[in-house]
Amino acid sequence: MQGNLGNSDLVAGDSFGDPEPAIPLPVKSLFASFQRIDVISIDTKKLEATLRLRYRPAVHIYGQAVDPMYLILSEKAYLIWVEQHYPHVPKVAEVEALLRTMTPQEQNVALTRARLLTDYGKVMQDAAKAIKARVS
Repeated sequence: MQGNLGNSDLVAGDSFGDPEPAIPLPVKSLFASFQRIDVISIDTKKLEATLRLRYRPAVHIYGQAVDPMYLILSEKAYLIWVEQHYPHVPKVAEVEALLRTMTPQEQNVALTRARLLTDYGKVMQDAAKAIKARVS
């Protein structure tokens, strides 16, 4: 099979599947799947190869209520959050404590998701105001 680098077969350093996301994987899209195989190394003498397999199925939400923290945090962080805090509204001190357990990259991913969720909320509010203005 042709690898992502255009080689006729998979060689060390090549990959197959979805392109490497420019931003961390969980943020690319919660609603799109991700599948990729990376060839880390090949030892022809031992007939061994080291591969990295990555797969994340798309999230499907059909009219169900969703905990906003699920959309903001990584799966690992969300599971920690749920075990410790669910079901109540998060407090700044609690979120701060959780963020301290995350790597800087995980913190950036969570912040990016939170901003995105805020942007969608603003669009919904603006649309609802526009409808009310037309009805009035």
